[in-house]
Amino acid sequence: SRNLGTPVGLLNQATATFLQTKFTHNNVLNVFSISGTGNSGLNILNTQITDNQTSGSNRAIISDHNETIINFEHVTIANNTGFQSIVSGFGNSQRTTNLDGSIIWGNAAINLMSLDYPGDVNISNSVIQFNPDGMLNTLLENPLFVNSDNGNYHIGFDSPARDHFNSDISIDFEGDARPQGLLDDAGADEWTDLIFKNDFEEL
Repeated sequence: SRNLGTPVGLLNQATATFLQTKFTHNNVLNVFSISGTGNSGLNILNTQITDNQTSGSNRAIISDHNETIINFEHVTIANNTGFQSIVSGFGNSQRTTNLDGSIIWGNAAINLMSLDYPGDVNISNSVIQFNPDGMLNTLLENPLFVNSDNGNYHIGFDSPARDHFNSDISIDFEGDARPQGLLDDAGADEWTDLIFKNDFEEL
């Protein structure tokens, strides 16, 4: 956290996977930048991307200049400011973006994907701030974070992200088991009853 520039850069046919990671409070051009030639891969799982900002123009959280397959699964992207879109492409970018079981909420971004180079987009089982028409089992609803103003992006008891779908990931970003209910929760956090967490009462 608290980086300047671009925290993550991929070049040419590079592939990267981020699991149980937080990208937060960075003042950056982009959080992820992908450039060069060839097919790249970016996998982001059980990860929070929150409270980042950019002062650049036409910036995105992920900037792709390549033919990249981007996979989001159980990712929470929230309260990022200054970015025009979540994912953008340039030039001959022929990207495929898959977003499953994730939360996108409270970001300043006008668009989910850049309008010039949207690529192929597959969205499912998520709670997002954009129109979900054509998306599978995806809601346009406030995910009801516990206290996002103070950086707490756990989902609350009444969150629409709870018990939302069947996932193949067995833990959340903190290592809590999935699912805690009948189904898995969308986003990086799996709701847990903190009163009895770890077999003892927490106040």
